[in-house]
Amino acid sequence: MRAHGIDFSKYALDWIMPVEANIDFAIQRTSWGLHKDEKYENHSKRMNQVECRMAYHYYSSAVPWFAQYELFIDLVNNNPHTTYHGVWVDFEEGYNELTRRTAYEFAEFIRYLRKGFDGKVGGYCNRDTYTTKLAYYLSNDWLSDVPLWLAVPIEPIIYISKSDVLEGTREPPWGYWVGGLYRKLSRPKGLWDLWQYSWRGDPAELGIIGKKAVDVNVFNGTVDDLKAWLKIDGTPQPPPPELECKDKEILSDLQMIIKKYNG
Repeated sequence: MRAHGIDFSKYALDWIMPVEANIDFAIQRTSWGLHKDEKYENHSKRMNQVECRMAYHYYSSAVPWFAQYELFIDLVNNNPHTTYHGVWVDFEEGYNELTRRTAYEFAEFIRYLRKGFDGKVGGYCNRDTYTTKLAYYLSNDWLSDVPLWLAVPIEPIIYISKSDVLEGTREPPWGYWVGGLYRKLSRPKGLWDLWQYSWRGDPAELGIIGKKAVDVNVFNGTVDDLKAWLKIDGTPQPPPPELECKDKEILSDLQMIIKKYNG
């Protein structure tokens, strides 16, 4: 059975996990853009209800990426209420203008998190954003090494059921249709770590207060696999490969932003 978990943000007023709830991990939004999540303190205290704890930041193309990194890394490394074993950069088109530049900003964000956070570091997106907004500009080899939290809700997919997802008999569909065109996710098939398989989890069943539906996810493995993957036993993370940024103009701009915010 795959490890099962939820993710939530300020839109959940509170989380009191029922004893019988099937929740092995939780992912808390700590920040968005240059803002701390409005329920950061409350939700941080609730995170200790599960052993496997992760956090995510909603990336914004409208503000400097390095300032977002500094906010996020401070919130996850210096949280007085809990500790996290993994962090994610939420990279999606809502409220954003995703371009070549933002793809490189995503890469730098990941690279700096890998230096500043002692745990797993990955990215969240849907299939089309990954294919057309990240893989189109970045090295496939480098991207394939970045843990992927993939958003593919099964509600429109008639041949996949929730039990298939939980039992591990179904994978996220790699092919999809956009504007009459058939595309495939630009990543080796089956190479995913978390799958956000529905946005319609039952709040009463999962203990979420103040929402009509909850995002639900599975890990690509069992609970024991997840604990080993997150290195909860204290095993050091292996060093990640470096990204070669071929666009010298963008790389220079990114370095200037870092120098500006470092004073």
